[in-house]
Amino acid sequence: MDAERWLRSHGAPPKPRAAPPLSESATGPPAPPPPAADDCALETVACLRSVVAAHDVVVFHKPRCPYCRKAFEALRRAGAEPRAIDVSRRPGVQDALAAMTGRRTVPNVFIGGASVGGGDETVALRRNGELRPLLDAARAS
Repeated sequence: MDAERWLRSHGAPPKPRAAPPLSESATGPPAPPPPAADDCALETVACLRSVVAAHDVVVFHKPRCPYCRKAFEALRRAGAEPRAIDVSRRPGVQDALAAMTGRRTVPNVFIGGASVGGGDETVALRRNGELRPLLDAARAS
């Protein structure tokens, strides 16, 4: 910063600073695949059921959710590559999830079409050795 001040004081125009690129941490959600089977109205239970049925592992998440990161990390350590669906700009999705599972919160993790809970539940399944068999049964690992 001292060098920039010195340059400005000697007539050099200030250099515009580029913002550092935003990147997900290693425990954040994976890059979403192109929208193929998910191009229905996610705010409806019928659409959510079809999306969950079309993918072995689905995680409904929000980008800055620490529990979501825990769920993604547990799934990755177990060898799964979940379908990540960001619900941060679609509040109706959480209402549909509540109607479908009784849980409105994120993450909402589905393995083999069944809801297994959120971040703490997914981590507990991995810790207890129960996550891998679920993934194997869903052919997701």
